[in-house]
Amino acid sequence: MVLVGAVITQFVQIYSYTPFKKVQTRVATSSRPASEISLLTANVLQDNRDATRLLQLIRDRDPDFVLLIETDPWWIDQVSSIEARYPHALKYPLTNYYGMVLYSKLPLHDPEIQFLVKKDIPSMRAEVELRDGRRIHLYGAHPEPPGSLKPNGGIRGTAPRDVELVLIARQTAGQPGPAIIAGDFNDVAWSHTTRLFQRLGKLLDPRVGRGFYSTFHAQRPLLRFPLDHLFHT
Repeated sequence: MVLVGAVITQFVQIYSYTPFKKVQTRVATSSRPASEISLLTANVLQDNRDATRLLQLIRDRDPDFVLLIETDPWWIDQVSSIEARYPHALKYPLTNYYGMVLYSKLPLHDPEIQFLVKKDIPSMRAEVELRDGRRIHLYGAHPEPPGSLKPNGGIRGTAPRDVELVLIARQTAGQPGPAIIAGDFNDVAWSHTTRLFQRLGKLLDPRVGRGFYSTFHAQRPLLRFPLDHLFHT
């Protein structure tokens, strides 16, 4: 009975990411191509030294925006070849696994690196001018994961991650116009924190009713979780 109860509890948690749930984000239909955009986001894994497949993916997909997480100076150098295609960029390479870079085909207005919780863990935000002249807000996030080591040798809880996500959600809720938030949240989509993030930011999850779209760990398909996300208003 205990096992049955556990299975039911877990299914309730993940129910929204099965085909039985009504979708939150409808399929868009538009006769205005100038209002359409595409975004590719990837955690490159800082220690990974094979940029070939990522560059091929960018060429194949040809998105309007490329958001890369865990980019150190080596990675910035490796992907520099796309800059001719993406003339607008916001870069903050780091060697502590929290570097970020955003490449854009479209103009970025007031791009900003933020340090919402810690001075060595950045997030990004910018206002993007679409091809039809309208503007949207774009955020990139990679909060600290729970379980990381503290300087005194202890284990860090979820508070730094949770606080950063809440602060970003409040920013999106306070901004006029549409917003997209993407990145590696170090949290599953059905957690209390992510649900709170959605409520505070009035955000939609395009995976609801469609599937898990799990991303971590990339080399372990049978043990993979949706830690990388894209939400929108």
